Amino acid sequence: LLDYISKYLAIKYLGPEPMKLIGSFLKLNLTINSGAAFSMGSGSGRIFAIFAIVFIAVVFYIGRRIDSKIWATTLGALAGGVCGNLSDRIFRAPAGLNGGVVDWIQLPHWPIFNFADVVIDVAVLIIIFLLIKKIPLKSERHKGDRFKSG
Repeated sequence: LLDYISKYLAIKYLGPEPMKLIGSFLKLNLTINSGAAFSMGSGSGRIFAIFAIVFIAVVFYIGRRIDSKIWATTLGALAGGVCGNLSDRIFRAPAGLNGGVVDWIQLPHWPIFNFADVVIDVAVLIIIFLLIKKIPLKSERHKGDRFKSG
């Protein structure tokens, strides 16, 4: 929700020139990104959109089987961030999975990004931590029924 609201406000209130908030450290700079994170793959929005749709489907599929609150929360946040950028690809011009993602937060020596990107990055870092610590998707009491639903 924060991502949607912030993108709406960025489009409505940000002009062609960046708005300095904290000197040259933090600026609000509206841009439309047709690529992926860090503006890689410019013009390949359809590929990223299809990947996002498959990812969200996988999260919904395995999400029913997860009883770890940290895993469920992290995967839910990751899916939410992916949905935020996917909705731009679906509904923003030229639309049809090719729409540009609204980015508007700028830090020095870093590509312009949005709240969905922040959530995605933090969720990925938490997933790496969970994997390193070998924290399971299922609690010990449910280990035997690892992939049974309901």
